[in-house]
Amino acid sequence: MSTLHYLRRLLLFVSALGSVAILIQILLSLQPQHTYKKSNLQAQQPETHNNDKEVFRPIDAAFVDSNFDHLKAIIRTQKRLTRYWSQVDQMMKHRRPVMHSNSLRLHSPSGRNYSNADLLKLGNDGLAVPNVAHFVLPFGNSELKFHHRVCLLSCVWLMRPRLLFLWYEKPPTGQHWEAVQRNLSESGLWESTVVFARRDVPSVIYGLPVHKMEHKSDLMRLEAVLQFGGAYFDLDVITLRPLTSLRRFNFTIGRQSVDGLCNGVFLAAPNSSFLVLWHLAYQVFDQFKWSALSVNLPHHMCASEAFRHLCHVEEDSMDQPTWNRMDLIYKRPRKWPWQRRNYVMHLWYRFHPVQYNMSSIRSVDSMLGDMFRFVLFGNDSVIR
Repeated sequence: MSTLHYLRRLLLFVSALGSVAILIQILLSLQPQHTYKKSNLQAQQPETHNNDKEVFRPIDAAFVDSNFDHLKAIIRTQKRLTRYWSQVDQMMKHRRPVMHSNSLRLHSPSGRNYSNADLLKLGNDGLAVPNVAHFVLPFGNSELKFHHRVCLLSCVWLMRPRLLFLWYEKPPTGQHWEAVQRNLSESGLWESTVVFARRDVPSVIYGLPVHKMEHKSDLMRLEAVLQFGGAYFDLDVITLRPLTSLRRFNFTIGRQSVDGLCNGVFLAAPNSSFLVLWHLAYQVFDQFKWSALSVNLPHHMCASEAFRHLCHVEEDSMDQPTWNRMDLIYKRPRKWPWQRRNYVMHLWYRFHPVQYNMSSIRSVDSMLGDMFRFVLFGNDSVIR
């Protein structure tokens, strides 16, 4: 039966019923139902294409190989970086990072496992650095403190990452952890945004012992961002505005001192050449040097002719005021314009003996109080 003949019979049938509305409804039901789905798919195609182009970026082996001797020369000439400076050629044999991640498990809060490839796709939005945040949770005492809670939530609500990686050995505990979980659950972000990354805390790097908790954390953050890209934050780094403009650079870090850059917060693309070389420098790791490879080495790398183009250094918007100017953070009067100057601020909280709560923070008369109230209540004013 031809389509024309079918429509004629249909018109006669509907006329008999005396209802034009029925005819319209039936004709609409014959239209292809995938029209709008197809339109949506077409709108998403450019993003999918960008993901394929950006996410699976391999290590730039040619660059690393051709500049490996430059890295060794920096370590050899900056003798305070390691007591092994004279053994660089003998010890630095690897030209690709060696990461011990056999114990790594990536999962959602409900326990659904993820693959690396899944997460690389989910985090990418077309910029050089994916819209991903990383925190290394405490692996001694796993109980979160109030300032940890504020800093975590500031990242979620000001940066608005697609994925929030929480790296842990033991699950976090305590009332402030429960408050974070409750906030993200009520906002619909708990299951869709949080990625738990369970791994063993490193005790060895390139065959050398790692004893101090701070050095173990240095390695965990470096390897987290090296694998997945994104922004790493210490648990005492508060986010104050979006980081979108910084994610256009392949590697961004803030200045801590004249000869040091701070690894308490930094951003990088997956397999960033700078991070690859930084990790390879741990082949001469000296456990008796407190901040040599974590703070001083990146400064010397960014200052060198060979690696300068790989770095974007924020002079005062990430780690200033620094630890020796903490009065600006914790005391009056207020002399630092954080509202217009800082993307984030490293609070150096380990040197501050006071813990606050949701009640006491309302009346803390300092820049710290202002920033915490800005995150928690949307208003930085002292609440009398």
